[in-house]
Amino acid sequence: MKATLQVKEVSKILSLGINQTYKACERGEIPSIRMGHRWVIPSKAFFQWLETCGGKVRPEGNNHEKKTKRFKLVQK
Repeated sequence: MKATLQVKEVSKILSLGINQTYKACERGEIPSIRMGHRWVIPSKAFFQWLETCGGKVRPEGNNHEKKTKRFKLVQK
């Protein structure tokens, strides 16, 4: 395994756009190091972070399902 990953590689792994990945690095959301004009992502730290996701993982589908009201038809 390489010691570091490029932002482009991380964006593919996370299925994010390149700009979103750069912004996440700038905000400190992805473990990364700024070296001059480049961002370097240490592989070991990245994959540990990915495995734990900082405890911020939402169960898939719970927040995206459309909630509908059900009504009971009452005949007079």
